[in-house]
Amino acid sequence: MQECNACRENITTPVCPHCLEQEVIAWLQDYFPNKPELRFNIMDITDDLVTGSYPISSNCLLCKGAVSVCRDCFVEEVINWLKKHYSSLIPNFLQVFASRMPVEEVVVQVLPIREIETIT
Repeated sequence: MQECNACRENITTPVCPHCLEQEVIAWLQDYFPNKPELRFNIMDITDDLVTGSYPISSNCLLCKGAVSVCRDCFVEEVINWLKKHYSSLIPNFLQVFASRMPVEEVVVQVLPIREIETIT
């Protein structure tokens, strides 16, 4: 198991910041369909988290890309941004992103067995 470059905790669900970024951008666009420029704020969060950090050997469960920070650190940074700009959305954000099923369980539900075996 690898550790997060931000918090130094073990990364138990290796999903790269870029895949998490895409999930958050999609969520944000549900609330602000006429503000596509908000995606740049989330992309800045990702850039800030990965700049200067070395990629870990773990591969993202979704895209096989490098994982350098844990999901919790990414979510925390998005929450900090939401506090400054859209604090009323935090409860929904937490409902969607903090209480999700672990990605491993989602992968098991949607991928054929052969593809699961290549991930593990």
